[in-house]
Amino acid sequence: MRKTIEAAGGVRHAREPRVADERLRRVLAGEEFLLFDGAMGTMLQERGLAAGELPELLNLSDPDGVRAIHAAYVEAGADVVTTNTRHRQPALAPPHGRCRELAGALGGGRACPALHRV
Repeated sequence: MRKTIEAAGGVRHAREPRVADERLRRVLAGEEFLLFDGAMGTMLQERGLAAGELPELLNLSDPDGVRAIHAAYVEAGADVVTTNTRHRQPALAPPHGRCRELAGALGGGRACPALHRV
């Protein structure tokens, strides 16, 4: 099946994506939805994450605790759980000093994009 798409510079034709998983096909068609996890920071704070502490460091110091939070989301019915790596995104990178702390713990400057901007 071909679909017409209006694009800059004219019209183009694209094939409908072939999706082997029937549930995913229904989600992509807007017939169903996926339930994601949420409030990871709140859950980490309930487990003792101090204000200003980098959540990613818990992936190393308390991996079982992080896994337990993900398992609790699945048990509650989440279809999708996301990683505990929010500060690896350049726009959300921690201040330079904290970035070095995170990079050191995770194994180098690539762990924290802000180090490449300094």
